[in-house]
Amino acid sequence: MAAIANICTGVGSVIFAIISGFVIVALWQDISTLNSAIGEEVNALADLSHTAQAAEHGVGRELLDAIRDYVNIVVTKEWPAMKSGDPVGNSGSEKLEQLYRLLRVQTDVPVSFDAERSRLHGTLDILAHSRRIRLGGYADHIPAVIWGALYGNVVALIVMLRISTSGNRKVKFMSGFNVGRIALFGLTVSLLLFPIVVMQILDHPFSANLKIDESTFRGMID
Repeated sequence: MAAIANICTGVGSVIFAIISGFVIVALWQDISTLNSAIGEEVNALADLSHTAQAAEHGVGRELLDAIRDYVNIVVTKEWPAMKSGDPVGNSGSEKLEQLYRLLRVQTDVPVSFDAERSRLHGTLDILAHSRRIRLGGYADHIPAVIWGALYGNVVALIVMLRISTSGNRKVKFMSGFNVGRIALFGLTVSLLLFPIVVMQILDHPFSANLKIDESTFRGMID
């Protein structure tokens, strides 16, 4: 029984390492994409803000007010909701639509601003795209079936490990260990649970504050 358990433990460990490795790499790539999207969103807002400040017309003031309102919504409403995993609401989307509307309906504007209108529409498109990535980044990315497979694999490995390290042929979970076996068993279980903890953190980047915070947005309204 111990020999079979050793084989099963080895095979299961390889499978677990491969699955968890792929998941961790994929989650880390998602975080990199999320950080890039947040940077693009902030840059788009800064571009809009600078253009609005340079506009010698009422539309510039309206744009600035709408941009500040949008950033304030991101910092005070959306970010706390993303940290807690709650719905972010529609106020940010409504403010983004207001920005589109301000560019679309304003007709009595200086020639210099009118020439910028097409480029600013493109900037708003970048802002909207980056926003969608950000809002999609705080939700759970690992499907429940993957979590089930990972946890099931860990439990099976712990059972097989207990059998393989036991000197008895029967599975005795509370007896048959010496100090060395207890230490080996505890270390192995810790090594199995460590990637699970890492994946849990990477799967919730906003609540874990993992390289992601709202300081870039907050700097626009401070």
